[in-house]
Amino acid sequence: MVETLYKMEVTKEKYSESAEYYTLALVHLTGSFFIVTEHHGWWDNVANKARLKTITLTNADEPTPEEEARRIYDEQRSYLVSQGFIHVYQETK
Repeated sequence: MVETLYKMEVTKEKYSESAEYYTLALVHLTGSFFIVTEHHGWWDNVANKARLKTITLTNADEPTPEEEARRIYDEQRSYLVSQGFIHVYQETK
């Protein structure tokens, strides 16, 4: 599962500058182990690419069972929403 959260709705029609974002990912490794990652950066709508993208959260060194990974993911997502990152875009595969 991958979600990107913005404080504002980001479309070419509405916004032509950079927009701060966080991308959260819940990744299944093997068996019952998962990792959670978070990237922070700014989306440049003019260049159509991310700028200054950095990892701000990861448990890649210590993968956890699914239940714990989902708890980490949900807590971080709730925190971001509480900080105003309310526009969510989900990646689908």
